[in-house]
Amino acid sequence: MRPAGRAPISSLARASDPGLYDCDVLAWSEQQAALLGRLARGERVNGVDWENVIEEVESVGRSQFDWVRSNLRLAFLHALRITAWPDSPARAHQEGDVTAFLVNAQTRFGPGMRLRLDLAQPLRAGAA
Repeated sequence: MRPAGRAPISSLARASDPGLYDCDVLAWSEQQAALLGRLARGERVNGVDWENVIEEVESVGRSQFDWVRSNLRLAFLHALRITAWPDSPARAHQEGDVTAFLVNAQTRFGPGMRLRLDLAQPLRAGAA
């Protein structure tokens, strides 16, 4: 069943539309999801943009990993500020930030990230 407000895939784009990924990623993603759904149901389909589908699936994982790493880094940096300036008037705010960043990281953390996280990275010179 298609969510309300979505046009049928045939009216969005045809599988043979060249460059759809580059000009309308929403239409492309809906088209590819429909094609993959048909493929999963055992239909023979043409037009799956495998190169970009693979790239997008990989991108989802990288995006989640980057989100977790960024929030852990921010929690770490705020904790360092608390340690370095314990009497700062901003301490309570910093403590709240540490908690928020850790909760954010936890919401998207997956077991596969454990071995890939380099917790020493923020300590190296030039680390972004």
